[in-house]
Amino acid sequence: MSNVSELDVKHQLRKKKENMAKIYDFKALTSKGRELDFAQFEGKVLLIVNTASKCGFTPQFAGLEELNQKYKDKGLVIIGFPCNQFKP
Repeated sequence: MSNVSELDVKHQLRKKKENMAKIYDFKALTSKGRELDFAQFEGKVLLIVNTASKCGFTPQFAGLEELNQKYKDKGLVIIGFPCNQFKP
């Protein structure tokens, strides 16, 4: 039997959460080479998508655009990261 109480475990988990990086702490480069600071999206709902556009598998774009149009005014932001596994 352990001497660790439930309160101790909750405290440890809370402490770990406080030290974890948040998506808003990150930056990425856009396809045009500009820095994208995720801090600008704090308070919004992010949908981060791995896209495969150069291989022709783009049917997902229509659905993503539909979601964007429907929910952008409610705080949805869709961010696409291109997948490069299909490069020749």
